[in-house]
Amino acid sequence: MMEIKEVMSPEVFVVQENEQVGHARNLMLSHGISKLIVVDEQEKPVGMVTEKDLTSKLKGNGPQWKNRLLIKYLLKGL
Repeated sequence: MMEIKEVMSPEVFVVQENEQVGHARNLMLSHGISKLIVVDEQEKPVGMVTEKDLTSKLKGNGPQWKNRLLIKYLLKGL
């Protein structure tokens, strides 16, 4: 059986809900992660965004996707 430490990164990466999608994607790529916790202005978790969610929702939208706000693509309910 696999242990949780084998699939989780030791660091938790967060982004602000008003960040651009391009910033979140770059953070994922540079750290080799596929999920980010999204926080509000008070640093309170408000949701999560995954690489899969961004890829599926933004496919075929041209280069303008990088400038869209992350809040439109996050999974709420943390």
